[in-house]
Amino acid sequence: MKLSKWLKVTLVIVALFLTVSVAAFIYLLSVPRDHGGIDRIVLTRIQTIRSALSLYHDDNKNFPDKLDALVPKYLTNVPTLESMYSSLPLSAGICKKEQNDFSANYKRISNERYQLTFCLEAERAGLLGGIRTATESGIK
Repeated sequence: MKLSKWLKVTLVIVALFLTVSVAAFIYLLSVPRDHGGIDRIVLTRIQTIRSALSLYHDDNKNFPDKLDALVPKYLTNVPTLESMYSSLPLSAGICKKEQNDFSANYKRISNERYQLTFCLEAERAGLLGGIRTATESGIK
């Protein structure tokens, strides 16, 4: 069976397209994900919570037992990352979803102190990736 010249050209073009597509797909699977977007959101929400806690403390001369006490006067709701984590693959990074459950990871230590642990995927804003702690005096 003899193939026409145009059919041969078409098959070569399709073969090249498939080769490039498969190579690009394999490359995308091997490149680590950039979690900078997640970390920016985490840090923004931590700063929002810290600001609300500071305002609460100014008004009440203590920190709340739970973050829910900040709603609705200081926050419209306690920030979460639920929707973001549900869209990520299970092996997306070093942080587990529960490590950024702000309500569960908040702890009032005294009238003058609190700690809020959270997780960053990578170095961001001078903080190394991993478990970090926000307190009334800053983020470590």
